[in-house]
Amino acid sequence: MADALKKADDAEKARKEADAKKKAEVKVEKKADVLALPWKIDALKEMAMGTVATYAVSGTDAKGKEVTDQFIATFKGGDDKSARVNEYRVSKKDDPVSGQTKTLDWSQLSPLFSVERAESKVLRKESVQVAAGSFETTVVEITGFFGAHQTVWMIDDKPGIYAKVESHPNANEEGDQTAMVYELEKLETK
Repeated sequence: MADALKKADDAEKARKEADAKKKAEVKVEKKADVLALPWKIDALKEMAMGTVATYAVSGTDAKGKEVTDQFIATFKGGDDKSARVNEYRVSKKDDPVSGQTKTLDWSQLSPLFSVERAESKVLRKESVQVAAGSFETTVVEITGFFGAHQTVWMIDDKPGIYAKVESHPNANEEGDQTAMVYELEKLETK
């Protein structure tokens, strides 16, 4: 009986090794015309602590009021499970809440413009010019679990940084008139 069990275990082990070898031999070739997100979570986790992104803000808020402001987002660091970010609008910098650091779950997109349980759809590749410079980007539409809706221009070679963000009306808020545009003015890594 013991010999039969050992033979069965050896046969199962050999089968698993053969399957693993077959999988390793299969080559997956990516087509150049396939659109994909430009970075993965592991690349985000390499973001330099102290990275500060300053954005010019314009457009209308949820109530349709014209807004002109600056948005400053600072990456404070992270671990395997979460990122720490401080973000605020300059017009509200004296609000005690603006000085607080948020702890957010990592997403595959960016810790600086967090969207809860985001779903993304890659739209196209695009060169974009903003005050901070000219960037090669991947344009992605993001929808969140709680109705958030954004179009973002992900800078291909700067994981976690968007060149531009357009915030659209929240799908769960009737009468929401949000039409905000955030354009990268300055990017600093300390």
